[in-house]
Amino acid sequence: MEKNKNIISQNKDLQSILLEGIAYYDDDIMLIDKLQQIKAEHAIMKIDAYIIILCLRGKGSFSMNDTFHTINENDLLVCHPNVILEHTMVSVDFECRGFVFSSKYVRQ
Repeated sequence: MEKNKNIISQNKDLQSILLEGIAYYDDDIMLIDKLQQIKAEHAIMKIDAYIIILCLRGKGSFSMNDTFHTINENDLLVCHPNVILEHTMVSVDFECRGFVFSSKYVRQ
């Protein structure tokens, strides 16, 4: 089943859909200090980057490649490129830190 996906290929594209919480970004690296809201039109994303998120508090849920997952306090989430993320939700007290590395940067 092919879905209409927003393909996120660069950190500046990802930065534009996150409403807040980006501590730093350039074309290859992004530092995330808060994930609370994603613009609604990007509810389904295929991200061409490596994502590492550490949950410090609260709970998050999402679907990755049509499989439902939750992330809780002290969980580490690692995503490789080209996964499909959708149905993302976080609790009001959700707190995290994370990194996003472009595929190009990791290949160097």
